[in-house]
Amino acid sequence: MLRVKVLMLQRWYHLSDPQTEEALFDRISFMKFIGLSLTSAKLDSTTICRFRNALSAKELDQKLLAILTSV
Repeated sequence: MLRVKVLMLQRWYHLSDPQTEEALFDRISFMKFIGLSLTSAKLDSTTICRFRNALSAKELDQKLLAILTSV
């Protein structure tokens, strides 16, 4: 669920993978939303990209987006 929340933040704020990585280190509100503390390990841009690509390869990205926007 943590990675899904990261993708949600990325989409809402129109952030690239490097911008998302930086925001996870800088913005306490982002850390709280995804459930990380100040001392938690953060996701890097490569991990974010790989997760999004894995969802896309299985055509789950559009299904996930449809579920999230229908709520």
